[in-house]
Amino acid sequence: MLTLKRAYRLALNNNPTLEVMRARVSQADAEVRRAWAQFQPTARASGTYTYNDPEISFDPSEFAPPGTVDTGPIVIQQHHQFGFQVAASLPVFHGPAYPGLTIAETTRDAARLQLVRTRQDFLLRVADAYYRALSVSEMVTALVEKVAVDRRSLEVTQVRLSVGRAVHSEVARAKLVLVQDRQTLKAQRNLWAADRRRLAILVGFRGDVALRQPPAPPSPLASTTLMQTRAQDHRADLQALEHQVTAAQQAKRAAWWAFFPLLDLSLLYRWQQITGFAARNDSWQLVATLTFPLYEGGTRYADLRAARAQITERRAQRAELEREISATIVQLRAELVSAESAVVSTREALDLAKIAAEEMAARYEAGSVTQIDALDAYQRRLQAHIDLSRSRYTRDMARLSLSHAQGELDVVAAARRD
Repeated sequence: MLTLKRAYRLALNNNPTLEVMRARVSQADAEVRRAWAQFQPTARASGTYTYNDPEISFDPSEFAPPGTVDTGPIVIQQHHQFGFQVAASLPVFHGPAYPGLTIAETTRDAARLQLVRTRQDFLLRVADAYYRALSVSEMVTALVEKVAVDRRSLEVTQVRLSVGRAVHSEVARAKLVLVQDRQTLKAQRNLWAADRRRLAILVGFRGDVALRQPPAPPSPLASTTLMQTRAQDHRADLQALEHQVTAAQQAKRAAWWAFFPLLDLSLLYRWQQITGFAARNDSWQLVATLTFPLYEGGTRYADLRAARAQITERRAQRAELEREISATIVQLRAELVSAESAVVSTREALDLAKIAAEEMAARYEAGSVTQIDALDAYQRRLQAHIDLSRSRYTRDMARLSLSHAQGELDVVAAARRD
């Protein structure tokens, strides 16, 4: 038994597209860490071994006046020479790094929101496949009932023929209806099996599944203005575009900061095996470097123009999405109103069709109506049953789609919290 809630859970755990989106979020997290690294000090150590030929030394006593203390030769270069050094650097001021960090964080937040919206889109597909399969199963049930009625009608017609109250054409007509409905039932059963298999593949479930009718989704009907306002507040993709606008604005600030100088502070400690003239093996240096960017081929100006164009593009994309959301809500709201009315009318039509079919069956057996009247009543009942199933499917999906358009689909509340 695959309930709708279980289908949702399986879909979240077995979808490659969601895995791709999660990987993109992880990549965005890595970019944030990389942006933070620009503010952190760096350090490195290295060791060296050098073989020199020849060995070089200097003896100061050869040039000293008589009586001077002999200090021995000073080795300038040994055959086997070892050394190591440690260097550390601290970025004191890097202007473009500050908006760069904001860009990375904003991009990460946008990736998370896009993941939420992708989950919502996929779960809506799962819901559509689930409700579609249930609708086909109701058609199969209606056709099973219709085939049973066809058999009963054929039996009655054959009895009437045996007593001389019917002709052979009526028996042939009853057989024809039975054969046609059996074929339709077989086709609908094949379609039902295919729909269930597609649903199983969609959610990553192996094997055949049995479905259970879930409660009808709550109706999200409200004024169009209120639903559009909710969409502005809850649509994850709309919020992601807003983050992308912010990131483009930060990219423009980073382009401006690239015109300012950079300040770095570095420390270098060196040790070597020989002392040389300094009479010590180690030394250190502290260096402050101020770098003025003079000319780099025009890339800074190109970055500035690209950032301005990107801001315009992101704002236009957000405005276009807002219009699309508003138009979608208006359309879905109209469809839902029609679907709600259709469910009421088709349910009433089915009740009336059942009454008419039962009455016609009884009157046909009594001989007060023709066979065509009875068959027509049976067909009307079947069509009413199919119309009710389709209208309920349309209503349920219209409710879910309207909630999805507002970014308030209840089935993805847990995904939104992730």
